[in-house]
Amino acid sequence: MTEPFEAPMKIQANTVATLLYQVEPAQEGDPAALLRGPFRMEVLVGGGRLPSELEAALAGLEEGQELEWEPSPDDWRPPLSGEPEYLPRDRIERVPGRPLEPGAVHHVLEDKALRPFRILKVEEDGVWADFASATPAGPAKLRFRVESVRWARLEEIKLERWRKVFH
Repeated sequence: MTEPFEAPMKIQANTVATLLYQVEPAQEGDPAALLRGPFRMEVLVGGGRLPSELEAALAGLEEGQELEWEPSPDDWRPPLSGEPEYLPRDRIERVPGRPLEPGAVHHVLEDKALRPFRILKVEEDGVWADFASATPAGPAKLRFRVESVRWARLEEIKLERWRKVFH
């Protein structure tokens, strides 16, 4: 008896995609100091945490496929000031295997924009973040590789809806 064929899962609304990505200068030879990566993020697709243009570009990709995406300047959230900002630990999208220590780069996803930061100081409940030194100074491109795709659990969908209401 043969096993039924199971098609690979594709990124679509209400799936959770684990993405490995790198940030690079948009033009070759650009000396701008950027976050290189690779970084890993897990995101509920269709939950409003990514720019809609990125979600549309990712739609239909499956495990192992890659995408190169150049965000518009509006997709990068510029630093509000040059002052350090305190971030509670639960807001930090940690890069697996990368410790929370001074100098390390992590990011937050806010208002559908990517917001990288460099840790200046670690405290018990959070970190002091420098967004100015980690934000690309010029055009950048992101290279994504899909590590996995799965259906979102009902609890994950409810949590994302709750975040939209209260944030």
